[in-house]
Amino acid sequence: MPNQTKTFLVIVVIALAFFLVGAEAGWFNRSRPSKGAIFKVGAVMPFTGSASIWGQENREGIDLAVEELNKNGGVDNKQLQIVYDDTGSQTTSAVSIMQKFVSEGYPIILTSAYSQETLAEAPVAEKGKVLLLAAGSAADKMRDAGDYVFRLKVSVNKEIENLLGFVKNKNLKTIYILYAQIDYGVGSKKTVEELWPIMGGKIIGEEGFLPESTDFRAQLLKAKNARPDVILLASALPKNLGYILKQAKELNLNQKFIAPGGAVSPEIITIAGSAADGLVYTMEFDINSTSTATKTFRENFNKRYGKDPELFAAMGYDAAKIVAKMLKICGPNSACLKDNLYQVQNYQGASGIISFDDHGDVLKPMFYMTIKNGKFVRYE
Repeated sequence: MPNQTKTFLVIVVIALAFFLVGAEAGWFNRSRPSKGAIFKVGAVMPFTGSASIWGQENREGIDLAVEELNKNGGVDNKQLQIVYDDTGSQTTSAVSIMQKFVSEGYPIILTSAYSQETLAEAPVAEKGKVLLLAAGSAADKMRDAGDYVFRLKVSVNKEIENLLGFVKNKNLKTIYILYAQIDYGVGSKKTVEELWPIMGGKIIGEEGFLPESTDFRAQLLKAKNARPDVILLASALPKNLGYILKQAKELNLNQKFIAPGGAVSPEIITIAGSAADGLVYTMEFDINSTSTATKTFRENFNKRYGKDPELFAAMGYDAAKIVAKMLKICGPNSACLKDNLYQVQNYQGASGIISFDDHGDVLKPMFYMTIKNGKFVRYE
């Protein structure tokens, strides 16, 4: 055999060996982790720390949806896999994980209800042109977070607008605001400040608090002395509401308490007990809905977890199902996924009827709920 032929064969063998080793090590196609027999979707969520309840509830819904999808052939005969990473309820960790997922080429990344984290992640998604879908995140600033940023939770300013309508219809005039000193709470306060005077009401006091607080007696005493008709709680976490309502009862505050629904969960009743009764809040997820989507979700969730689902579990479920629909249309093409997500209108989700506006904000019908005898019920 001529020397030139031998040399050519050696080069081919070496190149083939390099290719096989590189493929095994994952050197190639790092920018497309969704190719092959699996569609991979990243999930940046808090599973530990102060906001862990939201990540945990989101994950329950997401995992149920993925199980259902994969049992029925997945997405175009590809299995859907969610790759989770825990932020520890820290925005710095959320950004770091987000950067890692973007660099690895994930076309879609899910995030949770914790607006602080989602707002920090959004610039990374926008720069990398990667679709970011929040199964929550109600802070008003989310509306302008980017072209690739969407959320499934009604914005808190819409919730506040509805709550103020409730107060006006009850012929109540004066409001005192207790708000968490983060984007969610500050945004809520600003919306009240803008709308309530126009609606003919008066704000007679405001007090902020840190989300990690557990003692609210000083703020509540100021509110008591101001004698408002209504105290609006723009809280970041369910435990905040629980301690506020518990301590309000201990201080004999008899005012009506109202709140946007983003921070409402069973933890409130666990902490406050009977003191939670009477709280009025907005909601978009009706667990007793007769819609096929909600009924089926509730039944399957009960079978899987032995309990009823909460709002953020329903939104996690919807997020995974919507992602599957988009992947079926676009594959792992982020620009296509983004463009088609804007076209989602009147989708019958477990958490309600879902449409997106031109800012990636969800549009859903809302209603009022209250706590009565330790149970969450429709306000009548």
